[in-house]
Amino acid sequence: MRTTRLTLTGVLVAASALLTGCSGPVASTTLADAPGHYESVLADVRAAVDGALDSELGWVADSDAQAVLDDDGRCTFSTASYEVEDLDVSSTDWDRVVDAVGPVLEGHGFELDTTGADVGGWLVVTAEDDAGARFRLAAKGRGELGIDGALVTTGEDGACAQA
Repeated sequence: MRTTRLTLTGVLVAASALLTGCSGPVASTTLADAPGHYESVLADVRAAVDGALDSELGWVADSDAQAVLDDDGRCTFSTASYEVEDLDVSSTDWDRVVDAVGPVLEGHGFELDTTGADVGGWLVVTAEDDAGARFRLAAKGRGELGIDGALVTTGEDGACAQA
């Protein structure tokens, strides 16, 4: 009887581990398509922020997009990050930004995680999609915007590098 109980316990532990492992991010785009997909999200968000603040802010890319192989052998993609020097918004203005950005993100398959104050007084909006891509928009006198960590599939050669 003890052997049966131990075997059943082992099977349940193994099944639980398998089910837990299946609940993570799922690649929904290829590495070749990721730049276009995620850059369109950022372009729509920049337009929404500009519209909410009734201003053309002039976002500038301050890093390059990149694809990297993580410790588990998965290929992840991150967009260029963008910044704008003058984004000093009141909480009322920030509420308008959040109201404008939320539907844009949802329309692109992102789920809003948090909004509000972050460490050091930054106003922050974060969201995540099914591929584990993490969106972040932050403001504190200046603005920062980007998406990182999107799980993507690679080409036939299995290379995880941007052309």
